[in-house]
Parts: sequence; C-alpha cells; structure tokens
Amino acid sequence: MKRLSLETFESQLAAFDADVLATPAIDAFCSSSQWILPASKALAPNEEPFILRGEHGWATLLYGRLPGGERYLQPMEAAWLLASPLVGPNPGLLAEQFAEALQRQMPPWDVFFFSGVPKDARYSTPVLQALNQYFGLRVGPVTERRWANLSGGLGAYLNRRSRNFRRALKRAIVRADEAGV
Repeated sequence: MKRLSLETFESQLAAFDADVLATPAIDAFCSSSQWILPASKALAPNEEPFILRGEHGWATLLYGRLPGGERYLQPMEAAWLLASPLVGPNPGLLAEQFAEALQRQMPPWDVFFFSGVPKDARYSTPVLQALNQYFGLRVGPVTERRWANLSGGLGAYLNRRSRNFRRALKRAIVRADEAGV
C-alpha cells in the first residue's frame, strides 16, 4: 500500500467515497469523507494523518501518542467508533494488504485502535483473520448506532414522535434562536 498525503487524499475523495459505498456492511456515512475529515480536524487536530491506498482499497487513520508515550494508530473518527478505517469492495484482501503494511511498521506504532467492524461475518471474519495473523487482537465495547426513519420527510418523522417530544423540541428551537444559534 502507498502512503498518501492529506492533500493527495483530498484530491481523490470521489474515488474514496465510491469505495466506501462498495464496502459491504459498514456504516457508509460515518466512513465517508464527509464524516471522517471534519471529525479528524475537529476532534484530533494534532494527530498526523496516516492514509494508505492499495490495490484493494484504503486505510484512513491518524497517528499520535498517548500520554504515556505509546504510539498509536486510530481511525480518523475515533470519538464514536462508527467509521471503518478500511474501505474497499473486498475487505478480506484489503485487510491482508493492510496487515502486511502495518507489519513493516510504517510508521512505528504500539497500539492500533480499530473500529467500524460490523458483526456481519461477510465483513468481519476475513478482516479479523487477516489482522490476527500478525497482531494480538482484543475486543472492546460495541458502539451501537441509532437510525431515524426520515421517509416521508421531517414532518412525518415528527408526527411519529410523542406530543411531549415535539413540545420540547419547539422549546429548544426557541431557546437556540434567543441565544443566537
């Protein structure tokens, strides 16, 4: 896999986002450039982008140091752990290619935080098997995500909410307006 600068990656976002949509079972929005780039800039502005592109897809990570000095790699969005840092239509082959790149220690790292791996075996099994060949894996807590059904528009969504919810929302909107938000 070839390491890309952030500027080069940003010039290839259409190809990246197309591969996000082609990656089975991941959260496509939270793995997309529209989510990971603003999240990394807002939540981890001091971490160094570590972006790889290979024959089978992309790895989008940040490189940093923990307070104890350990070097780490994490997804570009690690606050909610919804984004998959591995994006490509064949996750198993991508993970093998990625694991080989990580084994070469580019850059040297001590801990790799990996997220966005759905329980769906079509995705997770080949990814975890590829990474487990080279590295010891530990399972962390599962981040659950919630979806809002917006079919029919915002009005239809609000009509499915309780009267108390709608009233509290109206009050919050008034308070936000008064605060200049």
